[in-house]
Amino acid sequence: MASGRVALLELRDVTKSFGATMALRDISLTLEEGRFHALLGENGAGKSTLIKILAGIHRPTRGEMRFEGDRIEAPTPALLRSLGLHIVHQDSSILPGLTVAQNFALGQEPTVPLGFIRRRSVRDELAARAKRFDVRFDPETPAERLKIGDRKILEILKVLDEKQKLLVLDEPTASFTTEETRRLLAILNELKAHGTAILYVTHRLEEIERMVDRVTVLRDGAKVGELNRAEALPERVVSLMVGRELGQMYPHPATPPGETLMSATAMRRAGAFEDVTLSVRRGEIIALVGLAGHGSFEVASSLVGLPPPDAGEIRMDGKSIRLRSLRDALASGIGFLAEDRADTILRVRTVRENLVLGALEMWSRMGFVDARREADEANRLIKALSVRCRSSTALAESLSGGNQQKLALGRWLAADRQLLVLLDPTAGIDVGARAEIYKHLRHFADSGRGVLIATSDLAEALGLTDTIIAFYRGRQAATFTRASRSEEDVLAAITGQRIERGTA
Repeated sequence: MASGRVALLELRDVTKSFGATMALRDISLTLEEGRFHALLGENGAGKSTLIKILAGIHRPTRGEMRFEGDRIEAPTPALLRSLGLHIVHQDSSILPGLTVAQNFALGQEPTVPLGFIRRRSVRDELAARAKRFDVRFDPETPAERLKIGDRKILEILKVLDEKQKLLVLDEPTASFTTEETRRLLAILNELKAHGTAILYVTHRLEEIERMVDRVTVLRDGAKVGELNRAEALPERVVSLMVGRELGQMYPHPATPPGETLMSATAMRRAGAFEDVTLSVRRGEIIALVGLAGHGSFEVASSLVGLPPPDAGEIRMDGKSIRLRSLRDALASGIGFLAEDRADTILRVRTVRENLVLGALEMWSRMGFVDARREADEANRLIKALSVRCRSSTALAESLSGGNQQKLALGRWLAADRQLLVLLDPTAGIDVGARAEIYKHLRHFADSGRGVLIATSDLAEALGLTDTIIAFYRGRQAATFTRASRSEEDVLAAITGQRIERGTA
C-alpha cells in the first residue's frame, strides 16, 4: 500500500443490483489497520447497501471481498465476525423484550462447560465497558425503557471487546448529545491507535474532521471521490456528495418574530424538569438543548402531552389548553415529530399515505378522500423534499432511513398546523437534505407559524434557530438570541458552568 500500512479488508469492483435497481456500481474500497476511514454520501447513495455487503447480509452481484489478502468466497455474518469484523448498524438491533444484560450478551454469551450462562461475567463486563463510556446501565432494566441514545450506546458497548480488527459504525451518533459523541470519538481514537481499522458513516462532517485519515464519497451507488485528510475540505466533500454547490445551509428569517403563539408557564414534571417558562412567537424557530436527561427533550415531549406536565399552564394564541395526550396537542394545532421514526412512520403503508396522513381532513369531504388532491400534494412534497423513492406508491419500508425521516417531517409540512414540535428532526439525514429541510422549516415559520426543536446537534441549533434555551439538571440554564450566542457559551450553559456573557 502507498501508505505503508497493512490492507485489512478490500472490496474490488463490487456491484450490487436488486432486480432492475442498481444499488452499487463497481465499488473498490481498501480499509487499513489503524486508519479511520469515513464513508459519506446522501441518503440513498448506497452506503447502507455497502455496509450490508461488508456484514455478509447481502452478497455482491459481482466483484470480490478480501480479508488480510485472502479472498472470501462465501461471506456470512458469522464468518466475518469470527475474522474480527464488528458492525453497528444504523437501525437498532436491540430487542425491547430483553433486558439490558440479555441484549449485551446476545450472540456471545459466556458459558460454563454445562452450557449455563455466566451471568456475573456478563454484568461485570457490561459495567466495565459502560464505565469506559462514562455511563451506567442497570443490567436488569428492560431495553424498551431505554432512550434512543442509550440503546445505541448499548449496541456500541457490545463490540468494544478489544478483539475486533475492523469496526464499522453506521450513523452511530445520530441521536447522541455533544458529550456522548465526544466520548465515542475518544474511544475510537484509542482503538485506532491500537491498530483497529474503522469505517465510519456520518452526516455530521464536523465531528470527524480532526481524526479522519481518508474519505470515500458515494453518489447514486457509485464512488465519486476518495480524499485524504488534507483534501477532505467540507465544501469539497459536500459538492461531491450532492453533485452541486449547496449554497446557504441555514436560511435567515424574513422578518422579526411577531406575537406570541404558544407559551408555557411554571411547567413541571417530577423527575424530569421544573419551573420551565418559555414562549414561541409567530415566525420564530426555537431550540431546546442540553445533555441527555437534563430536560430539553423531556420539556418538548410534555408540550405535546407525552407525558403531560404535572403542573403549569400552556396557552395557544392566548387560550389555555389542557394537554392530556398527543391527541389533545394535535387538536390544538400542534404537529409532532418523534425522536424515533419507528414511532412515526407507517412502514407497510405507501409514501403517499405517510405524507398526507396529517392532513386527511383537508382532502376529505363527508368522510371520502379526494384522491386526486391527495396524490398531487404527495407528489409536490416528494419533489420539494427530494424524497428518493420509485414512486408515491412505494412502501415506506423500501426507503432509506433518511428518506423515511423526510416523510415524517413532510407530513406536518402538508398539514394545517400552527406549531411544530420536533425531536432531532434531521438525525440521520444527509447534508443536502438537511439544507432542504431547514429551508422548509424557515418557510413554515416565515408564514406566521412557529417551530420548537429539541436537538442534540449543536451546530443545527446555532445555525438555524432564532432563540436557544439551554437546560441543565432539569432547569433552564440560559437563553440565547441570535445576536448573543456562541458555541462556547451554549456548551458552558448545558454543562453547568458559569455564564459571564451571551445570555439574553
